[in-house]
Amino acid sequence: MIDKIYFLNLDSKIERWNNLRKLKDFKNVKRFSAVNSVENPMIYKDYGLELNPVGFAHTLYFSSFYGAVGCYLSHYEMWKEIVNNKWESILILEDDINESFVYNFLKNFNNERYSDYYDLVQLSYKRGFGGTEAYWLNYKAANCLIKNTHDSSIFKNIIPAKVNTNHFINKGYIKEDSWDWNNIKSIVAPVDKFLLYSIDESILDFRKIKFHKSEKIPLDNELWLDSTIETNDSYFRNDWPKEKMKKFIKSKQYEWWKNK
Repeated sequence: MIDKIYFLNLDSKIERWNNLRKLKDFKNVKRFSAVNSVENPMIYKDYGLELNPVGFAHTLYFSSFYGAVGCYLSHYEMWKEIVNNKWESILILEDDINESFVYNFLKNFNNERYSDYYDLVQLSYKRGFGGTEAYWLNYKAANCLIKNTHDSSIFKNIIPAKVNTNHFINKGYIKEDSWDWNNIKSIVAPVDKFLLYSIDESILDFRKIKFHKSEKIPLDNELWLDSTIETNDSYFRNDWPKEKMKKFIKSKQYEWWKNK
């Protein structure tokens, strides 16, 4: 049995919650009001955290998308609620998932299949942990994710965003990358990459999260492009010319958290 099903949803898009039909059949579904950081990206300070992106790729990401802060904080707050309630079986959903697939997943859910073997299960169709739209976790995983947020030195043997950084180097945006994982109570990476680092094989045994990937819940084709984080002009969706990237790196928006 799943203790709680979180439906993460911005107040500005509450129609996505109101439009749910099948999912509301499950009594343990809870709408979780997402943190909106677009107008106030410094809101992370209200949660006792700092913003210290590790490596160029993550620094560029948070410099470009103010909403990434709120996304991380929303998941962080859900992890804390899981730990505070000592829940052992939780499903976290973002509001651009395909509701029919979620309903089918829940109707056929076998808790023993997950809780007896895993701490964290990625349910989306994206490669690796390339998205947080649907994942299952237990108390241990939530507790480890909080601890990893409070002390990121656990990732000391990991090269941050290696694939992205190599791409940026090949494009001539940067010559090389540098980073420091020694951060306390900090947001160091986008939340999906943070989850990816938290399941890395280099993590010490006492904070090892048993991970499994099971493609069960895809995004809704009509909703996922309406992102509150990335824009159509995003360098993820369209490669920027070298001069445009270099101009952005020199702008006040780059590392805005250091300029305020």
